[in-house]
Amino acid sequence: MGWKIYFWFLSILLSIGYAVLFGVTPMSALPNIWDYLDLIFSSISLAGVFAYSYKKRLLSARFWKFWLVAFLLWDITYNLIISHYLGLAQQLGPEHGVTTFNEMLFAWLFFIPKYVALYLLGYKSTSLWNK
Repeated sequence: MGWKIYFWFLSILLSIGYAVLFGVTPMSALPNIWDYLDLIFSSISLAGVFAYSYKKRLLSARFWKFWLVAFLLWDITYNLIISHYLGLAQQLGPEHGVTTFNEMLFAWLFFIPKYVALYLLGYKSTSLWNK
């Protein structure tokens, strides 16, 4: 039950974040190619959290093992390097209250269960994959 709640919490959180980023709100900036790539990466990862939460077979365990590593590397690169130096932080500047590195790390704590769910889906859900 907890994973299902987390899936819906994460879905809402990401929907709001991307709505702000892609121009649905007055606070929106101009998204760049990195932001679109992040949307793709995040959507696939959200699908993995869904698959784990609802015990659904989606793609394969091998894919999710690969995806966990790829997504972790992408997320670190995008959130700590690309968005800080090439993305939203550069567009808005400090006068718009852009988050600091420490604030980003704190916010990242909310996303740790996403990595755990992808790990459990790829490596520990043998009963799901053996059906």
